[in-house]
Amino acid sequence: MLSRIEVQNYRSLLDVKVNLSPFTLVIGANGSGKSNFLQLFYILTNFKIDEHDLGKPSLLRKKWLNFGITEQKHFNNKNKPQFIRICTIAGDDISVKDNDVDKLKDIYSMPDAKVHGLEDLIKAIKRVASIFNESNIFFERCAERISGKSFYRVEPRRIRKNGGIGEVRKKLPTFLNDIRKSAGMDAYFIIALDNDRAPEHLVSDDQTLTHNKIPGLSKQEQTKQCRFCEIEGRIKELWGNDSNNWFAKGAIAVPVQMLESWILIALDPASAEKLPIFAEKTQSLAKKFHNGAPLDQLKDLCDQIRYEKGGLEKGSFFLDVADKMNIEEVTEVSSSFAQFKNQIISW
Repeated sequence: MLSRIEVQNYRSLLDVKVNLSPFTLVIGANGSGKSNFLQLFYILTNFKIDEHDLGKPSLLRKKWLNFGITEQKHFNNKNKPQFIRICTIAGDDISVKDNDVDKLKDIYSMPDAKVHGLEDLIKAIKRVASIFNESNIFFERCAERISGKSFYRVEPRRIRKNGGIGEVRKKLPTFLNDIRKSAGMDAYFIIALDNDRAPEHLVSDDQTLTHNKIPGLSKQEQTKQCRFCEIEGRIKELWGNDSNNWFAKGAIAVPVQMLESWILIALDPASAEKLPIFAEKTQSLAKKFHNGAPLDQLKDLCDQIRYEKGGLEKGSFFLDVADKMNIEEVTEVSSSFAQFKNQIISW
């Protein structure tokens, strides 16, 4: 297996050092050097190397070929020596596999590796992304299943709370301004934050709005306002009351009480009526509410299930649930998920 690659002054790559994993995803803007980096691996077998430039082997890009020069010459930095160092784990052989699959020009892989199509690669990308965006990937996958659309992620097109509702309040104007710049594009956004025992936003079939409050909470928690109403109200202040005229279609996801609530309901819709309301039983709020003896709470229960499934990484677990959940059953028993679904359908 390749373990590390170091490149200096090769084509557009001035100084690059990369530690490689069994699955390495190369992402970057047009012209950032992705192809130059990937073509380094051809050097391992002298594959696709043309004799050019007075007999010196060079990798060519077609656009420079007609001018009789190499891209290496075009980008070469005279102040630095050239070197390419590729480190492998002892005993491994290296090869390059080419594959014409949909719009993927080349797939670079190790011997005995199965060559996958674009759909499989997208799934792999989602799983890689889930490592860094455990919660976001769940909301995005649900949105894809509900809408039938596939979404291309453009940061910062999603807000996930980091520090509570206060952090969302602070970042929302900048977030909406960034989205406004995408006006005219097929742009969508998801704003997701936990409800954390705030009043639940309920809309009846005749569009009557009510707020369901949990009895017995501390005085501080009783002061919380509906989070959906607050976020929607702020968007209306900045973009206008008619959502049809907003600069992008969006959905406000407020799981009651938190994302793990939706996860547990997706795994067992019958559990919706008896779910706990806190994140962990070790929380002081949970201990106080349950007179010092709380049972397992939402995250505790999810962690137990993950361990029963072989210790799945959290992001992979969330994605697996999103892929397999019965959306209609969850909609039937979770008002907050139904609200999220209805917003996406309106797109």
